[in-house]
Amino acid sequence: MSVFVQISDFSEGRFKLATNQYNQGDLQSLIDKFEKPYILQLFGLTMGNAIYSSPTSQLAVTDPFQEEINDCLIISEGVTEMLKGLIYFEYARIKIVKSVVGGAVQSGSEQGQVKDTTSYDIYTRFNEGVDTWKAIQYKCSNDSVSYPDFNGYELKYVLPI
Repeated sequence: MSVFVQISDFSEGRFKLATNQYNQGDLQSLIDKFEKPYILQLFGLTMGNAIYSSPTSQLAVTDPFQEEINDCLIISEGVTEMLKGLIYFEYARIKIVKSVVGGAVQSGSEQGQVKDTTSYDIYTRFNEGVDTWKAIQYKCSNDSVSYPDFNGYELKYVLPI
């Protein structure tokens, strides 16, 4: 069961995915697979489990925020937007582009067309998620009084190959 992200989050806007009755199960399985592990990695095991069990317990870090910390402007789109970007990346890289002997082709067409995977915004969406990840972690690591159980792991940017 997903706590932060729902299938309907991918029906419009920058995370819009073509979903239908046949592939919604695939999207839901990726949400279920990645949502909790990303939360645990973001905050660490103790804090991550607490937030996942009670999502409204730490709204100061899970909701969007803009703050100046140590003379740095820190901007977070919030955990939900972050997860949408990371899950969008996972879904799109599996579903939109398939690898075949002749190279990468776009799925869903009768005759595949060779695609340059850098033309997709999947890397941008993931990296925007990483920006929010880093903002949340920066806030938590600079306030050990409010977040004593914070022990998150770094998430790195992805680059097209």
